[in-house]
Formats: sequence, C-alpha cells, structure tokens
Amino acid sequence: MRVSNPQRSARATTMVLMSLPLLAACSAQPVVTTAEPTPSSSATDSGGTDDLIDIAELGAATIHAEPFADWLIGEQHGMWVANVDSGLVRMDLMDGTETAEVAVGEIPLALEIAGGALWAATPAPTPEVVRVPLDDPAAAVHIPLPLAPRVESSITSDGTLVWLFVGGPLTLLGLEQSTGAIVRTFEVTAGLQGLRFAGDALWASSPATGELVRLDPVSGEETLRVAVGPQPAFIASGAGSLWVMNQGDGTVSRVDPADGAVLATIPASTGHIAGGDIIATDSEVWVRTTEELAVLVDPAADAVVARLGPAEGSGSIAVGGGAVWLTAHDVSSIHRIPQSSITNR
Repeated sequence: MRVSNPQRSARATTMVLMSLPLLAACSAQPVVTTAEPTPSSSATDSGGTDDLIDIAELGAATIHAEPFADWLIGEQHGMWVANVDSGLVRMDLMDGTETAEVAVGEIPLALEIAGGALWAATPAPTPEVVRVPLDDPAAAVHIPLPLAPRVESSITSDGTLVWLFVGGPLTLLGLEQSTGAIVRTFEVTAGLQGLRFAGDALWASSPATGELVRLDPVSGEETLRVAVGPQPAFIASGAGSLWVMNQGDGTVSRVDPADGAVLATIPASTGHIAGGDIIATDSEVWVRTTEELAVLVDPAADAVVARLGPAEGSGSIAVGGGAVWLTAHDVSSIHRIPQSSITNR
C-alpha cells in the first residue's frame, strides 16, 4: 500500500473535512461539505481511463488527514485509519469526525479486527502489536514483538489466534486474541508477504515467485503452492473465495480456498499497481489501484463493473456505514463515497 516512507511528524496533526477540490482551513470544528452527485455514463469492464467515474460525481466527501493516511478497516463503532495524527484514528461512519485516537508508531502493514479489538503492528520505536478494545480504545495494550513486523504485509485471524509475519529470518507468529500472548512461532520461507486465513488454513503471497502459498496453522509447514499472477501482494476473503491482487499486471486471481484452484483471472486495473489494497464481501470486491483510484469487481460475474478516478497514487480501501472509504496518502486524503451513488448508476 505504501510506495514512499516519509518521516513521521513529531506532533499530532489536524484533520479537516473538505469538499472537492477546495481544502478548508484548519479550525477547531471540522467543516463537512459534500459534492452533489451528477449524471454520468456507466463504466464498462474494458480498460482505459475514458470509463473512469469521477468521485466528485458520486457525492464524495474528502477528509484531509496527515501525516500519511494509509490502512483502513471498518467496524460497528467507526472507520479506523492508520498513520494519522498520533497513529490510529477512528472516524464516525456517517460524517467522518474523529471519535477515538491511539498513539502508536508508524504502521506499515494492514490492520485486523479480531476478538472485539483492533490489531495493529509497528516496528518503531520498538517492535510491538497494539490491541485496541473496540468498546474502550483508551484501554489499548502494547504487546512487545521479538522481531519487527513484515512491511507491506497484513495481520489476520482464525477466530482464536491473531497471525502476522515478523523477521528476519521471516517468522510466522500466532497470538492469543484475548491476551496477545505469543503461543505459536514458525520460521517460514523468505519473501512471503500478504497473509489471510480462509477455510482451515493460512494463505500468503509470494511476490517473487508469483504464487499463493498455503500454510498449516498447526505446524507452520507449507502444504500447497498455487501459481497466480505476477507479484501477488494482498489477499482478501469473501464470496467463498480468496482474491489475490497481482501488482505486476493489475489482475486479480480468484482462488478456491478448498483446493487452491484458480477460478478466474480478472483484468482489474489497466496497469501495474504500486502498493494498493483489496477487500471482499459476499457481493463485491474492491481493489485500490494506481492507474485508477479504485476498481469494483462483481464476484457473481468475475468482471469489473465500475472504475473510480481520478488516480491519486497509492492507499487503502474499506467499506462501512453505507460508503466506500479510500485513502490517498500521497495527497493526504481520505475519501468517503456513498455506495448507493455507485450501485444506482
């Protein structure tokens, strides 16, 4: 998701909601304005920038967030975003106002919700995992890690343990959801990146080999390798499948978690994805891309049904509160787009 790594600000920054394209001046009370949706032709599943839907036409609200708004994840209390203000910020799902903040170091890997808590990991100033109770963010617990977390990876959960890569040597850790205690430690093949639990196994991407790798959560051993696309990175689980974002050519591989069969290869983006992100539900798959802002894939058809723009570099994507949320850290922005404005086109 990140393609640059600027120095984090030494102080908390101010977050201001703005309309497109005018930035509001910093003030004690954020100003919330939203662009009105305007008619436009529908996007098709063909490539190119001519079919991009400008998010200003979709009634997008934009939040100015510093120093480096990146990873997103939603839950019933709000939308969490990493690397804003002093670390983690939760925003109201309806209006984007800040409702909670947790001080933590820079977060270079995707977030997870598990066991009633938000989980995030940071390599500095000391390697640690932060467990943030969703009903009481002020009670966040900082759990030391033996090694720094793997950059551009992710945290996942199997319902009992929280898993992440640290190293090197590259090591897979399993932590108890209730306490954060490290109960499983496995040294794994170097180069594994994205991590997702699906079925009864852990799945990781191997960008160098173009493969999806299945790992046994009991032994840590590899049990299967599946050829997907070039430079697979992040993985999502939804609609009964694994969805693998291939950075090398902008495709998405749909994989059956039962046996690793590749069910479809979908040309999501029109080019290479620098960073990016992917999420999946039972009814939609969203890909945060580089040539576009984001792409919507219909899992019922294995086809792109909408492309959003304009392109704004890399960032993350999530859904919550009837909206699609996107970060664009290169321009210090978070966009909130009503889902109805996309599906009703």
